[in-house]
Amino acid sequence: MTQGPETERAIADIRMERKDCTLVLVDQQAGLAFGVGSIDRQMLLNNLARTATVFGMPIVASTSATKVYSGPLMPASHAVIPEVVAIDRRNMNLWEDDAVRGAIVATGRRKPIFSGLLTEACVAFPVLSARARRSNRNVHPLDSPG
Repeated sequence: MTQGPETERAIADIRMERKDCTLVLVDQQAGLAFGVGSIDRQMLLNNLARTATVFGMPIVASTSATKVYSGPLMPASHAVIPEVVAIDRRNMNLWEDDAVRGAIVATGRRKPIFSGLLTEACVAFPVLSARARRSNRNVHPLDSPG
């Protein structure tokens, strides 16, 4: 069975190539890491950051409630990606924050990959919002809580 041009475009659009992707680290903070237990938390986060760096993908990091509960971006993660400055926000949903959304869009990459310690909040909310508000539906959740 042959594929038409429309099918080929759809398949090509599904592929995740490093030139199209940016890694979005959502709330990678010690105060939220308590629920992660199937893998060493820091190893997981460092592996993600290193992988993005090796592949030349931009990284956008965002934190919430840094002064109240969650703390800053985990220091060991910051050591792996010292050039990344986490954008602190007040919203639970990262995609509703103009500064963070703007930083993601400013990368020029069409396929953001979201990683957060709490999938049900850190990842689900921004992925669903981004998919609803973007004409391009190439927004990807990464199951990385451990």
